[in-house]
Amino acid sequence: MRKEKLAETGTKTEGIITEFRLRGVDSSSVITVAYEAGGVAYSVTESVRMKSETIRLGPIPIGQRQVPVMGAVEEGTKVTVIYDPKDPRKAVIGENRRTVKKIFV
Repeated sequence: MRKEKLAETGTKTEGIITEFRLRGVDSSSVITVAYEAGGVAYSVTESVRMKSETIRLGPIPIGQRQVPVMGAVEEGTKVTVIYDPKDPRKAVIGENRRTVKKIFV
């Protein structure tokens, strides 16, 4: 199942960020999330998706910076994991997509 389709049709559960690795300017950062499905522990690792954010000096835009789509990324943070119920090893991180809203607080 493609990741985009899985994000729309998969089963949602709560996961915990277990690792966040910064790779620098030229490489994407990587995030690992642990989750449970059917009583079995799994993990999913993805590149962190980024978006542009305007840097302003008062009302004047002076530049752009890249920030994670999912906001602040810290180990121990709860996030949504969307997995294939037929094969729970196949999963995506919900907040790492632009179309999926956070369902756990």
